[in-house]
Amino acid sequence: MINKETWIRIIGIVLTISLIVFMSYATIYWAEGPLQDVRGNLGGTFFWIGLMLVLLFRVTSFFIDASDMIFYPHRFIEGWSVRKWKK
Repeated sequence: MINKETWIRIIGIVLTISLIVFMSYATIYWAEGPLQDVRGNLGGTFFWIGLMLVLLFRVTSFFIDASDMIFYPHRFIEGWSVRKWKK
């Protein structure tokens, strides 16, 4: 039996993967299409890939923190997560 915390992490991973797919499509579309004259293919592609990676890490960390806040609120009240990562 999978507990609720694991389900929330699985949902976070699925949403993160869907974000990667969407940003990959946006990268290909905008680099090859409408903004090609405004900026070069290579620079625009690296911009979108960088933006995708930043969003990936932010979304992943958000879902991990959200699942911790839902299931272990007393740890956040005590500042448990900050101390945990500093050790």
